[in-house]
Amino acid sequence: MNVQILKFPLLLCALILLQACDKDDMDSPDMMEEEMMEEEDNTIYYSGDVIIDDTVRTESRQKVVVEPGTHITFGPGGILVANGDLIVEGTESDPIYITGSQELVSQRVIQVRWDSDEFILNNAVVEDGLITSVATWNHISDAKFINTKQLEWSDALIRFWYSSLLVENCEFVGINRGDGVLVHNMESPIVRNCDFFQTPDAVEYINCNNGLISSNIFTDCSDDGIDQNGCFNTMIRDNEFYNIADRALEIGSEGFGRSDSIKIINNLFVDCNVAVNVRQSSSVKVQNSTFYNTRVVLDFQTDMDSIINSSGIMESSVISNTTDENILLSGLSTASVQNCMSDEELDQGISNIVSEIQFVDPTNHDYRITQGLFPQGYDANTIGYQRQ
Repeated sequence: MNVQILKFPLLLCALILLQACDKDDMDSPDMMEEEMMEEEDNTIYYSGDVIIDDTVRTESRQKVVVEPGTHITFGPGGILVANGDLIVEGTESDPIYITGSQELVSQRVIQVRWDSDEFILNNAVVEDGLITSVATWNHISDAKFINTKQLEWSDALIRFWYSSLLVENCEFVGINRGDGVLVHNMESPIVRNCDFFQTPDAVEYINCNNGLISSNIFTDCSDDGIDQNGCFNTMIRDNEFYNIADRALEIGSEGFGRSDSIKIINNLFVDCNVAVNVRQSSSVKVQNSTFYNTRVVLDFQTDMDSIINSSGIMESSVISNTTDENILLSGLSTASVQNCMSDEELDQGISNIVSEIQFVDPTNHDYRITQGLFPQGYDANTIGYQRQ
């Protein structure tokens, strides 16, 4: 009889102990008290120097605001899991700093979850920490992302699934390890006015429609510059690519299916291995672009058992000093080139002009044409890349 009386209290104590040991679901009371400046109206505010050594998990719909000038340092076990809105807004003179642990190679420091309506990251410096966001309205602006770690190929500095995305006026500086911006299953994502230095696969869209990638600069990337996998109607315009070791643009790959109706307009490709690679029955239109000192300008690949060919049209573009092939066609791929100018014969297409081409100052990336014969109806201001 006495044993039966004691059984329930013993079970209750065991459950309490197990729950207390689950650090992934419970936050340290001391740590939370130290990190929170104040909590009011279901909003948590962070300011000053903040150290997160454990999982900090907000409640559903609980808002987190990080104030200008805040320095957040994550320990090896630290991560901020936001189940409500996350607002990280510094100022130009007082940015926010977010720093990952040097004890880990791949560390996700911020995870924005389904219950969040918006994630804003503005005027912040994120160093050696990865960020993911799921099903949230995302606006990333005037931020700098720095990576000094030997990340895996599957890592990305910032990664997004579903909902919407605008990344603008940001800088990505790496050591050619890990992706830059990786976007999954999204309608109309936008990445614009950003600089990517030594960031392989700097912008990758997977299963996205009607996206925009514009006015970015890609430099010294050891892999691709932009990847389009299973995408439809992406506009890629006004970008500059310098010294891309693999493919400046890879259209259709990685087993996600073909990318269709990809528009490549007013882009500059300099010292690239392959400027535009089209595969897995994908289709592109290239217009008003300049290719200088690339090994291969257009590379079309079609598997022999494919029902649909990889295909493309290029027009109003300038090709100079190609070191290998202007256009490569494999399998049943097709390409049409028209109203372009090149310093050597173009096999495909019509109304193309072969001419010596001189640019204003290639050393300083000024590729305006100063001398050359133009296709009928074109001049230096209407053919090739025009810097905006």
